[in-house]
Amino acid sequence: MGWYQRKRSEDRALTVANVPAVMLAGTLSGEAITPTAALLVADCYSCVRALSDTAGSLPLHVFRRASDGSRERYFGAANDLLNQPSTWQRQGDLIGQTVAQLNCYGNCYWGKYRDSDDRVAQIGCLNPSRVVPEIRDGEPVYGYSDIQGRTVVLGPRDVTHIKLGCSMDGLVGLSPVRQCAEALGLSHALAGMASRTVLNDAAPRGVLKIGQRATPLAGGADGESTVESIARAWKGRHKGEPGRLAVVAGDVEFVPVSMSLAEAEFLAQREFSTAEIARIFRVPPWIVGAKSGDSLTYATVSEQAKAFVTFSLRPILTQIEQAITADPDLCPGPRLVCEFLLDELLRGDASQRSEVYERGLRAGYLTIDEVRRFENLPPLQVTETGRGEAPPEPVEADAARPHAA
Repeated sequence: MGWYQRKRSEDRALTVANVPAVMLAGTLSGEAITPTAALLVADCYSCVRALSDTAGSLPLHVFRRASDGSRERYFGAANDLLNQPSTWQRQGDLIGQTVAQLNCYGNCYWGKYRDSDDRVAQIGCLNPSRVVPEIRDGEPVYGYSDIQGRTVVLGPRDVTHIKLGCSMDGLVGLSPVRQCAEALGLSHALAGMASRTVLNDAAPRGVLKIGQRATPLAGGADGESTVESIARAWKGRHKGEPGRLAVVAGDVEFVPVSMSLAEAEFLAQREFSTAEIARIFRVPPWIVGAKSGDSLTYATVSEQAKAFVTFSLRPILTQIEQAITADPDLCPGPRLVCEFLLDELLRGDASQRSEVYERGLRAGYLTIDEVRRFENLPPLQVTETGRGEAPPEPVEADAARPHAA
C-alpha cells in the first residue's frame, strides 16, 4: 500500500489490544462482553443504530474558506471521493459504519486504496480488531493483520485514523463497550434469564388445591394417587388450549398465581439496565423506547432531539470532520475543510423558522434569496421595477407552441 509496508517486515508481538474474546476477563455476571456480543443486547444495538443511522443520513461536504472568513462549496475530486467512497459503498454507508465502529471499538480506521497514478481512488473501513496502532519515531504506524494472518505495517499515507474524543494516551480512543462491560454484561445476563424463563415456563399459572374429600377421577391407572389422577386429567384437558373453560369435580379449587415480588423486581432491573446503557452511549432514553421519568410533550421531545444532536452526535461528527480535514489526501489544500450539515436536524418548526427569518431580514444579515435557499426554494428574479418575483413555472413544449388557426 505505502512505503511503510516496504520499509521492513516483522513479526509483531501480541498485545492486549487484540486478545481473543475467550481470553478476555469475564464480568461479575459471567458474560465476556466484546463489541460483537454487545450488539446482541437489544438496548446496545438500539443506541448504536440510532447514532449510526442519524449520522449516515447527514450530508457531508467539502468547503473552501476564503480569507474574509466566508466559505463556498468545493466540487473537486475530494468531494467526489466522499460522495462515492468505493464501488460498493455510498457516503451514508461509510459514515454509518464509521460511527458504529467508534461506539463499539472507540476507533475507526479508513484504508486509502490508491490507483496506478498514486491517487486515493477508494476508501473503506478496516476491521478495528485487526489493527494495532503505535507511535514510532514520533509518527503513528498501524499493524494490520489480514484474514490470511499476514501482518503489514501501514502509516498515515495508508490509513486515516478516527477515534473518540475520550482517550487516555491521545493515540487510541476508549471503547465504550470495554469500559462499561459490567453494565452490558448485566443486561446480557438479564436477557438470557428472561429467555430461559419463557423457554422452561418454570413459573406455574396457578395451583390446584385438593381437599380431603376429593376422589380419583375415572380412568385413573391402578395405584395412581388422587393428586396424580387429577393433575393428569387437568393437564390433558387444558395443555395447549389457553382460555378453555375449567371444570373440576370434587373438593378441588384452582388458585391463580400472580406476579411475585421477585418477578416485579426483575422487570424493574431490566428497565434500569436499559436506562444505564442509554447513559453509556449518551442517547436520550425515549429514543430507544426506555422510560425517561418525564412526561413527554411536543416541546420537550423537540428540545431533547436538539440535545441528542448537540451532546450525543455532534462530538462524534466533529472527530470525523477534523480527521478528514487534517488528511492531505482527502482534503488537499490549506483552505479546504469538511463539515456535516446539521440544519435539517436542528431546524425548528415553521413558526420558529419564520421568526428567525423575519429577524434576520429586519437586521439585514439575511436576504430573501438566502431564506428561500434555506427552504429549498429557487431564488427570486429581479424585474425592471426592482421587485423580486418567483421564476415562472416551466412550460411544456407542446403548450408553448401556437395552435394552428
